[in-house]
Amino acid sequence: MRTLYVVFDFIRCPYTEKIVKGKNVYAKMTGNPNFPSPDVELSLLKSATDRLENYYVASLSGDKGIRAKLHNEVKDWVELMRNEAKYVERIAKNDLAILLSSGFNPAKPPIPGPRAEFSVKRKEKPGSVLLRRKALKNGYAYIWQYSINVLSENEADWTYGSVTVQASCLLSNLISATRYWFRVAVVTPKGISAYSNPIMHVMQ
Repeated sequence: MRTLYVVFDFIRCPYTEKIVKGKNVYAKMTGNPNFPSPDVELSLLKSATDRLENYYVASLSGDKGIRAKLHNEVKDWVELMRNEAKYVERIAKNDLAILLSSGFNPAKPPIPGPRAEFSVKRKEKPGSVLLRRKALKNGYAYIWQYSINVLSENEADWTYGSVTVQASCLLSNLISATRYWFRVAVVTPKGISAYSNPIMHVMQ
């Protein structure tokens, strides 16, 4: 039997992905009967993720002092995530379903699949962003959504930004100095795919 390990994919990913990862692990492990006594208290992980998010947003001003504090927060957050990942790995005992229920990813998934390549690029015009996703061969429409200020788990809180036939979308007239979360789904002959992992972007 192949041994399952948790991949530390949260270490080298961008700040925005770290924030999403931390929130996802907290949400999935909270109340999860598979993990009754986490090595790292979930409240500590949540607080560390919230601090990381706040320092990241503040660092966009270019303040060097804030950037230094952000780097320190990242180190502390990564250490907490490492310890929590090791706990999940120990408790899962090679059970893929239990491991995945934690929000962490296995280092070698038994059934690898294509990952959505989704990006957000700031445009020169204030309040504008260009969203892109890797085009799917059988995709004939793309649904672009956004959530303002918070990463909402409630479908009703997501706003439809646009529906396009191409794998990109220019959104304009967004609110400056506001935190947005963006995601995209693909319409295929079999139906609408799951939405991509959200990406956070602070409008300038």
